[in-house]
Amino acid sequence: MHTNSCGFSSADDSEGDLGPLRRVRTKFTGEQISQLEKSFGKHQYLGAAQRRSTADRLHLTETQVKTWFQNRRMKLKREVQDMRAAEFLAPIALPPVTSFQHHAMSGQRARLCHPARALHCSPVHVQPLIQPLFAPCYF
Repeated sequence: MHTNSCGFSSADDSEGDLGPLRRVRTKFTGEQISQLEKSFGKHQYLGAAQRRSTADRLHLTETQVKTWFQNRRMKLKREVQDMRAAEFLAPIALPPVTSFQHHAMSGQRARLCHPARALHCSPVHVQPLIQPLFAPCYF
């Protein structure tokens, strides 16, 4: 495998023809990542002067710094989306479903109704401590 000065590599085949060029993955040191993360914590976007000074300080090219910041912003975006999805899909702590029954209705079975159909249900005189998701209905 041959690597040129721009960081691209090509595989040599048996006939000597060069295959398609592929970019070699940049291997950042722990110190470089630490400094890039610290800079990202302050500013998610770097101006040209900041990018140039960061690249010089970390012995990277401006393109490497620019690409690292682009990738880091996308990582942050995915993390935020995953957190929102987890919050949306998280089970809600609900009180146990119980059958509320008015004392005047003893002997009749109470049914639970969806709140949208609660208008068709008999009024409930029992006030639970927590508003139930489903209101009892008597038919």
